[in-house]
Amino acid sequence: MPEKTLTEAAYEFMEGLESRKKRMIAVIVICFVLGPAGLGFDWFVVDHEKGGLADLATNPLIVITAIVSLIIITYGINRYFLVKKWENKLEQLEQLEETIYKEVLSSKKFS
Repeated sequence: MPEKTLTEAAYEFMEGLESRKKRMIAVIVICFVLGPAGLGFDWFVVDHEKGGLADLATNPLIVITAIVSLIIITYGINRYFLVKKWENKLEQLEQLEETIYKEVLSSKKFS
């Protein structure tokens, strides 16, 4: 079985990035839904408690939930910027592919 060429490896890499990008977008959506939902839950609990903000020290579950929600939101933001970076790299590769096609393959007259 012949070894993969560099072109085949590059196309496989690009396809892998595309599939990972789709999964990352799903992760981002989940993070941006769960994080604010957790913060909304915390706000609802604090707003409907009798002691208000003074009881936060006695109810560490609210503080822990808020911290976890903020971590989830931060993770989602980081993944968002990673996907944007991947999109830029893929766009550059597509432009390079188009340039190579125009300069090399289109200029040759195949008989």
